Amino acid sequence: EYKEISQQVAAATYKQAELWQDPKWLPEDTESLTAQQRSEKAIATLISIKQLAPATNIRIIAQYDASSLMLGAEQWDKALVELKELKAKYPTHKLAAEFPRKIAFAYEKKEDWPQALVAYQYLMKKDPSEQVRQEALFIAAGLSEKTNNDEQAIEYYRDYAHKYEKPFDNRMEARFHLASLYEKKDDKTRQLFWLRRVIAGDANGGNERTERSQWLGAWANAKYGDYFAWEFYRRSLRAPIDKSIARKNGYLTDAKQRYTMAADYGMLEFVSMANVKTADLYEKFSQELLSAPIPKEASAEEKALYKQIFSQQAAPFTELAQTIHHNNIELGWQGHFNIWIEKSFNAMRRLSPQRFNKTEAVARYGDEIL
Repeated sequence: EYKEISQQVAAATYKQAELWQDPKWLPEDTESLTAQQRSEKAIATLISIKQLAPATNIRIIAQYDASSLMLGAEQWDKALVELKELKAKYPTHKLAAEFPRKIAFAYEKKEDWPQALVAYQYLMKKDPSEQVRQEALFIAAGLSEKTNNDEQAIEYYRDYAHKYEKPFDNRMEARFHLASLYEKKDDKTRQLFWLRRVIAGDANGGNERTERSQWLGAWANAKYGDYFAWEFYRRSLRAPIDKSIARKNGYLTDAKQRYTMAADYGMLEFVSMANVKTADLYEKFSQELLSAPIPKEASAEEKALYKQIFSQQAAPFTELAQTIHHNNIELGWQGHFNIWIEKSFNAMRRLSPQRFNKTEAVARYGDEIL
């Protein structure tokens, strides 16, 4: 009889909680209650079932519903108290799988990254749903990164990228994070591998391609260009000069090709960036040619000839640098602006002050942007 009465009390109280959430139900003296106040009434009513009818099945559902309302009201700590109790006391209930899921969600929304990571690690290993385990793995990778555990982030992102083809967006993001993390570790071989995977992922994305995936494709090409630029900058011209020039020119060509591929996506950010970085490579090559080492055993006449040849080789690269920077200036005159256009503007004032009138250019540049 007690059990039956408890069940009836629990059912009646649960119904009262439902009414508090029904905006059409307005008992006396409650017309002025806000939606938040009505939600608080519902939460308190649901939680009261824990004391009124603790042994009923409705109590578990009521406590779970109360925690859901708490989450909706961003009462993370209160919700966690209820959810942890449910997880500990009722591991075999039909709602049991939902308890740790909502615990993970609460910690994530609370921005308690270490606890959120632990919660999502639990889900990625033990949740009965394959889809939830997959999503938890991806989130755990991001949380590992947030908590500065880069090695673990790499492990999780790599597992995700190798194991899951879909969804397309998450796979692209996993590849992006792997390339970025390996760059942070200065592991260029693995960084380049994942940059290629990002580029291929967008290129083969078909109808699944998005603005974000295309941005990632452009970004990856630009980063690949940065690698070749790094190879270019770290090598100085030295004897034998012909082989040294060929090697540096090869890296310059490879970098330019990748920067061009980034610009081909048509995004202002990468078009203007590619212009600056390519122009800088040309300018640097020109400078190095002008100061290229001359064989010590060369005669005075031969040294003069070397200098003349190097000067002739350098001139076109200087002109190319100016032309490319001027392409960015044209973008500025069309009303666009970013840091790369500003860099080109400053470079043109340095490279060609006599051809690029500083005062007039500044006025025109500013007028167009305004």
